[in-house]
Amino acid sequence: SQKVFNHFGGDAVKYKKNLIEKIKTISNRKIEVRDKMARSQRVDFSLQDQLRKGKYHCIVTFNSIASVEAVSMGIPAVVLGPNAGSYISETNLKNIDKPFFPDREVIFDHLEYLKWCQFTGEEMSKDYLHRLIKCLQGEQKPLKFAINEEFNV
Repeated sequence: SQKVFNHFGGDAVKYKKNLIEKIKTISNRKIEVRDKMARSQRVDFSLQDQLRKGKYHCIVTFNSIASVEAVSMGIPAVVLGPNAGSYISETNLKNIDKPFFPDREVIFDHLEYLKWCQFTGEEMSKDYLHRLIKCLQGEQKPLKFAINEEFNV
């Protein structure tokens, strides 16, 4: 959505158009675009609902929890921006036809990691939380993606 690109910079419509064109040069697979719907629509027809009804090879996203939802349902994701699912997803668009897909243990470990990264506002104001985050992240998980319109190919 444009809201994400307002934060990271760029134009969502232009990015989507360029991304679709780039995918067409890499893969012959059918492309189905799912624009971000209003919250009420997402509740009535969630991504999980859509993935259960269709036959999808993978999803491609820039910055969406959809990557975690898809991978946890057994469908690989290609993540092109900062994302909670980048650790368990493919991060290079050139691999769209054979995307990385982690084994169950890695998926469950990452979901556990994400669970431990949920904090209240009060907890966020405490010094111990920052020490906990540092312990959880260790030396930081490597960022495997580039934020640009080259799609990390």
